[in-house]
Amino acid sequence: MRALKLAVVQFTPQFGKIRRNLNRNADLVSDADVDLIVYSELCTSGYLFETRDELESLAEKADGASFDFLRQRARNKSFNPFNHILNDRKPRHYSPLTDRPDIS
Repeated sequence: MRALKLAVVQFTPQFGKIRRNLNRNADLVSDADVDLIVYSELCTSGYLFETRDELESLAEKADGASFDFLRQRARNKSFNPFNHILNDRKPRHYSPLTDRPDIS
C-alpha cells in the first residue's frame, strides 16, 4: 500500500475577497506533490460575519466560483481538495468539497 501524501493549508483569509483568497490558496500549494490538500474552514470567504446579510452575500452554489476553482485546480494537479465552503442551501451549512462527483 502506498503512503498518502497530505498537505494542510492554513492562512488568514481576507473577509469577502473570494477571488483573492482562492489565488492565495493556489499559490500556497502550487508546487505541492500530494494526494490530498486540506484547506482551512471558510478559507475562501473569511469567517467574521457581522450580519446575516454578509453571510447571505458570500454563500455560494455548489457550482460557484470557489467550488469550481478548487475542483479545476485539483483536476489539473491530480489531487483531492477538502474544504468547507459556505453554501447557499437552506438551512445554511458548510459543504465539504472533494473532487468526487458523488460528494457535494
